[in-house]
Amino acid sequence: MGIRRRLAILLGLVGAAFGGVALLLVRLIGSYQPVIDMVRAGTPGWRSAVDLTVRDALWVVGALALLLLILAIGAIFLVQRHVEGPVQRLVQVTKRFSAGDLRARVAEEVDPSMALLARTFNEMAEALTEQREDLLSQRDTSAWQTDMLGAMADANPDAAVLIDPLGEVAWANAAYCRTLGRDRDELIGIRFRPVLVEWARRCVDPDGAFSFLIGAVNDPEFEGRADVALVEPDRRDLLVLTLPVRNRHGGTMGRLIVHRDVTQERAIDRLKSEMVSTVSHEIRTPLAAIYGFAELLLSGRMQGADAESSLQMIYRESRRLNDLVSDFLDMQRLEQGREIFHRDWIDLEQVIHGCMHRPWAGAEGRLCFSRSGEVPTVWGDEVRMAQVVENLLSNALKYSPSGGPVEVTLRASGERVRVEVADRGLGVPDEAKDKIFTRFYRVDSKDRKAIRGTGLGLAIAAGVLQAHGGAIGVLDRAGGGSIFWFELPVAPASA
Repeated sequence: MGIRRRLAILLGLVGAAFGGVALLLVRLIGSYQPVIDMVRAGTPGWRSAVDLTVRDALWVVGALALLLLILAIGAIFLVQRHVEGPVQRLVQVTKRFSAGDLRARVAEEVDPSMALLARTFNEMAEALTEQREDLLSQRDTSAWQTDMLGAMADANPDAAVLIDPLGEVAWANAAYCRTLGRDRDELIGIRFRPVLVEWARRCVDPDGAFSFLIGAVNDPEFEGRADVALVEPDRRDLLVLTLPVRNRHGGTMGRLIVHRDVTQERAIDRLKSEMVSTVSHEIRTPLAAIYGFAELLLSGRMQGADAESSLQMIYRESRRLNDLVSDFLDMQRLEQGREIFHRDWIDLEQVIHGCMHRPWAGAEGRLCFSRSGEVPTVWGDEVRMAQVVENLLSNALKYSPSGGPVEVTLRASGERVRVEVADRGLGVPDEAKDKIFTRFYRVDSKDRKAIRGTGLGLAIAAGVLQAHGGAIGVLDRAGGGSIFWFELPVAPASA
């Protein structure tokens, strides 16, 4: 039963009560008339009649007051139960909802008016919950995107820093922090100028590096790049890029500065230049000899022994040219992993003797061989192993201009076989020992200028040995000279 119906019944009862009271009053007033007539006529006993009438009136008034009291209590109970109770429950649910309990809902009341209020509140709560979930999802998505962008920036090997319009560091990636040896929290929010001064001190040209970047920071529209060389903590070549960062409306938000390490690229460029220079020189020399002696022979001015000598010269220079081209092709195949090795059991002693008995220029009586103990065979390509030994012998003979013995030793060293080629030549500077096995590298010194070579022999030897699971290196020899060595693993019995 709804509250409206209950109130209607209550009002009906009140009306009925008032009607009954009215009837009682009419009856009471009607009962007063005889008493009044008795008083007017002076009839004896009128006083007792008056007392009786008063008592009846008091009973009627008491009954009326009791009835009205009962009706008032019922009305209050009805209002408290069916109006104040639901409102209190609604207030409690509202407090829970505002405190963060988004699952709080109002039970729909039986009364249609209160049920409508509860339904409206629940619908509002559902809408607010959905909006909050959407905002949380957007926040999570935004946080994920921010984290992803930060991770991508930190994964970039290029050092990058963002400067805000006030000249303060707004952001820096991990590579930039490593460059300065600082944490990101130390950098963000500080002035960029002291950071720039600290970085510029590590450059070959501190003033030039500082002027370039401070000028870019002071000019919001500047875009440019500059080559910078660092000397600390190690020698590196950098390409410094800078450009303004703009928002979607085209306004300037700050300036991005990127340090790209181009050390390897610059080294490759220098290597290409050296290769072109070396190849040009090494090809031009034999071609000039071949061309010159061929021209003399064609002119008919050389006869007999002179002609034969010229043909031998042409043959040697042609072979030298062929060896040069072969070295280039070998190096290319090794680097690309396209070299095919024909492996078999190899007796390195036989390989070494075969190489030593070649007609080496200026090697008369200088080549010596010794073996220490029994040496097992190894598994590999015999032709390529001979190429390695020949390159080391050629290198030892060429870089010993004052002569002296070239001693080749062979011995077993644990699970490996070791070959050493020792000379009394010019030696290898310490700073060149890590580079001497790279292609086209030659030690740059006055005492080596006249020695011909492409810088490929040792690089080819290192590539062949690496493909066989071996190693190569160089040591200083006591009393002067060098010891070039290489090792190969002893082949397993099941190979």
